[in-house]
Amino acid sequence: MNNIIILYYNDPKRLKDYFQICFKDLKSYILKNKLKLTISEITEPNCTQAYCDIKLSSINNEEYIFIAYCHGTPDSFQTAKGLILIEENTNHQVLKNSYTFTNSCSSGLRLGPATIDAGAKLFFGYTKKTYIEPAEMDVFAECENYAIKLFCKNNFYFEDAQQIKIEIKNKYTEEIDKLYKPNYFAASYLRESRDCLELLLS
Repeated sequence: MNNIIILYYNDPKRLKDYFQICFKDLKSYILKNKLKLTISEITEPNCTQAYCDIKLSSINNEEYIFIAYCHGTPDSFQTAKGLILIEENTNHQVLKNSYTFTNSCSSGLRLGPATIDAGAKLFFGYTKKTYIEPAEMDVFAECENYAIKLFCKNNFYFEDAQQIKIEIKNKYTEEIDKLYKPNYFAASYLRESRDCLELLLS
């Protein structure tokens, strides 16, 4: 597996540059650990359904990693303006052969299972709406990137979804405990994220 495609954009009104922070954190990890991955970016102005279709269809005959730092609904990835990027029953099939990791709200509920049914190898995301604390963006980014970093550390392989979920949740819990006294609201938001994360394997 050589390709990793990372989708992200800025959301000045709600999340500011949080998605870009997540992207920079992951890219730094890849370069620091000298991972043999070819990084491609999907960002503004190319955050459109048509561009995603073309870009992903060009490589999805082989396995690849797809990262989506974006907004979401139970059945879609979306832009900050609500434009559909990938949606169940529309173009979710472009994620066949992908190992998808996302911090989008709710997309693990229906979009995730649909991609697995369409031939995706893995889907990691949330089944409910989640929130971040602006004062602790780096901590949230570290937690939300923990799953993909663990996947890389395990030589791009997860065997037991339930066991891996426990390990990921332990990371969240560790950071929640650190935040509890200095920033109760941040700890509460992170706990809500931890409790609705989902990991699906084909």
